[in-house]
Amino acid sequence: MNTNAVYDRYGNTYNVSRIVVNNNVVEDLYQNYTPPYMSAGNLVGKDGLWAVCTCTFVDSLDDFDDPHSRMMSRYPEVPDWWYITIFFIGMGTGLAAILAWPTTVPIWTVVMIFLFNIVMFMPTLVVMSRTGYSMGFGAFSVILASFKDPGNAATNVIIRMWGYNIDDQSETFFGPPATGRHFPGPAASDSDRMLLR
Repeated sequence: MNTNAVYDRYGNTYNVSRIVVNNNVVEDLYQNYTPPYMSAGNLVGKDGLWAVCTCTFVDSLDDFDDPHSRMMSRYPEVPDWWYITIFFIGMGTGLAAILAWPTTVPIWTVVMIFLFNIVMFMPTLVVMSRTGYSMGFGAFSVILASFKDPGNAATNVIIRMWGYNIDDQSETFFGPPATGRHFPGPAASDSDRMLLR
């Protein structure tokens, strides 16, 4: 069976509502119900994701002396403060939302997922600019949330959303300039278009 669904020990779709009360996993209900079971195809796909994460670091260590990088070096770079400003506006808005509503999400988990995405951002953008392949970090986010705040379903969902969306939105913003290196032009005009998009 090759599916991304999760099942109980009886072969039925896993019913999370049987183990969650008030957005928290109840250990006794979990023990009385069943652990979740995933298909082999699902597990192979998740293992492949971790292999790709490892490969991104190795690939990003290559030099940038390819023909496309040389063509783009003729154009001025976009000022770093543009990106730093956008980052702090996004992070500030997100942290304010987490603090303003009763999400039960520890603020440090949001900070940790931001830091993880900062570390992984350049390697994944290098891979995207060379291959067009976009990576998401939802799987890592779930592991982080489950490990650091076990049993809190709200933390799991919100941190997964942050982990995926930070990376996805960043690649959406930086993707056209990164893949645009195959069609050289001023990087600042690409960034202007992305801000107005």
